Amino acid sequence: MGRTGWIGVAAAALLVGTAPQAGATTWTLEPLPERDTSATLTSAASGDGTTWAFGSWSTSMPQQHSLAYLRDPHGWTEVPTPDIGRLDDAVVVAADDVWAIGADAKYGIGSALHWDGERWAEAPFTATGGRDGARGIDASATDDVWAVGSSYDDGAGTGRGLAQHWDGAAWRDVPVPQRTANWTFSDVTAAAPDDVWAVGNDGGYQAQGLAMHWNGQEWTEVPVPDVELGELRAVRLTAVQSLAADDVWATGNVHDASGGTTTYEPLLLHWDGHEWSFADAARDAGARGDLVRAGGGLWSLGERLLHFDGTGWQQQDGPPAGVPSGGAELADGRLLTVGGTGGYPDVAPFAAVRQG
Repeated sequence: MGRTGWIGVAAAALLVGTAPQAGATTWTLEPLPERDTSATLTSAASGDGTTWAFGSWSTSMPQQHSLAYLRDPHGWTEVPTPDIGRLDDAVVVAADDVWAIGADAKYGIGSALHWDGERWAEAPFTATGGRDGARGIDASATDDVWAVGSSYDDGAGTGRGLAQHWDGAAWRDVPVPQRTANWTFSDVTAAAPDDVWAVGNDGGYQAQGLAMHWNGQEWTEVPVPDVELGELRAVRLTAVQSLAADDVWATGNVHDASGGTTTYEPLLLHWDGHEWSFADAARDAGARGDLVRAGGGLWSLGERLLHFDGTGWQQQDGPPAGVPSGGAELADGRLLTVGGTGGYPDVAPFAAVRQG
């Protein structure tokens, strides 16, 4: 496929606007329980009438401790958890079946937490012999939960993508295709037991993005378009969200350190059931983070919000509190975003809901 601009050509239905839409959109900042330590929120998850927000608190860097808040009609409540480090991602299967994953900030060793409706308990991943850390988690059923990330062999100095599956009783390490060293997964979306996507990057010099698909039997790499890279530029896909078998979106960034300071150019990719292709991304939208389904549309969180309404992408103003790190759809369809504001040691978590 030919390219125009800096990354690629998008179909007319996949264009992104370069100016915020006008409207009566406002954001409501929701009070969170006070803490006497630095804290931030990195992810949120909802479903079955339940909404959670996750992150970490700290009194000294690089140590980060697990933090979980539960939302109910009266507000947010902090809920104690085992400490597995910063909680990076989560999924609500049911009100009494919630998963969160995290990793130790110093060594990157990851684990999982499970909520049974009454308390959180640690459910460690199956050891692979490497230093394992998960970055993304999703589920299609209580016995079909996927966590992806990376597994690093300190002795060999090499790493690979990690894919672990929960079958309702235990985590199992699932083989992934062999490829060049030091590649990794960043996120996963599970639409069905035989339709799971994971994205990340190939880990090499001038790294490119990668995507793999699980068909119920094995993982297979599916090519994604390369980005034209120069010196000190690399691609990382950060989020993926399946709307249908032939309608999957992935977002990411081109990290560019060629100018002395690192900048982040946004990437949008779409799977149409046959191939991945680029959609135009406004360069001033900034770094991309989580992908959230809410209000009948799809939201790409980052320095500027991007909203896909089924026909095209448009920039939207984000919460005044700060750049959101994660988000979820509330029971009434509104978009919840979470993050942190301020600088260490005075970082404070925020939760903001989009109105209108």
